[in-house]
Amino acid sequence: MVVLVATILIWRGFALRRAPGPAATTLTGLACGLLNGSTGIGGPPAILFYFSSPTAVTISRASIIAFFLGTDSFATAIAASQGLITTGVLVRTAMLLPFVLIGIGLGNRRFIRTDPESFRQFVLLLLVLLSISVLLRAVF
Repeated sequence: MVVLVATILIWRGFALRRAPGPAATTLTGLACGLLNGSTGIGGPPAILFYFSSPTAVTISRASIIAFFLGTDSFATAIAASQGLITTGVLVRTAMLLPFVLIGIGLGNRRFIRTDPESFRQFVLLLLVLLSISVLLRAVF
């Protein structure tokens, strides 16, 4: 619910005047960890963190990509250390990897051709839809 409200505020024009400091960064990290542990979806606080800052959309996008690469690499290492990555998981990964790469290519092409503010609005719309779907899933 907090993510939904924050997303709508940012969509309506809220923006930080300067880059967040260590306290805001730490709180965002804690929120990401809490959401990831409780729902398996820890990205929205990080996305809101970067898109509410005064940095350019390109820098925010690159930072989010680095964030997800780091957290996903860490999660993969933990899963592997616990024996959760089986041959079946590797086969499914290999089968789905081409679709992921196509999606990355299409998304990158779209990003390059899109106005930064339109891209920001699109990301926020996706967060609103994700928040609503998580709330509906919790209710039902």
